[in-house]
Amino acid sequence: MRVERGKPEDYDKFSTRPVPIRPFDPDSKRAALAYGARLNEQLAPTGVAAELHGSLALELAGKGEWEFALYPSPDRWYPTLTLLVNHLPAVYMMSEELVTLNDACDGHHIEVIAMRGNAAECNRAIMRHWREHPDARADYEAQKYQHCHSKREYYRWKDGYIADILESLQGVSDD
Repeated sequence: MRVERGKPEDYDKFSTRPVPIRPFDPDSKRAALAYGARLNEQLAPTGVAAELHGSLALELAGKGEWEFALYPSPDRWYPTLTLLVNHLPAVYMMSEELVTLNDACDGHHIEVIAMRGNAAECNRAIMRHWREHPDARADYEAQKYQHCHSKREYYRWKDGYIADILESLQGVSDD
């Protein structure tokens, strides 16, 4: 796993407006899971399934968005992306290992994130870490509130925080 850190200037594009953090909402999770079931019906021809990802999956306070992670195999990467691009309204970001598409449902912002390679490995590792360590999950949630005064600072903190955890996990797995 290769841990990548942003350069300080990477965060200059973000505003200094606060990031609204909302407590976990079980109704939002139920609605997100229903959306995920419909998304998986659309994805069925690819053999790839979307899974609820991020704070909502972990039942933590967050920005209120719904995130779905997809991990297509190499032979399913392009068929999956083609299907998503044809069924979702907007591509937000595209790179070699990570493609984020946006959607909306009942006032909720949705990110559908297809990942492969190192991006997939890092995302799976951080989610596994938080699922297996309730104390780390609680710390992550508490720190969200401490850093939400500025979107720029929030993402600078969050990216560094996740990179620190991933680096510590490398040390554990290298033993």
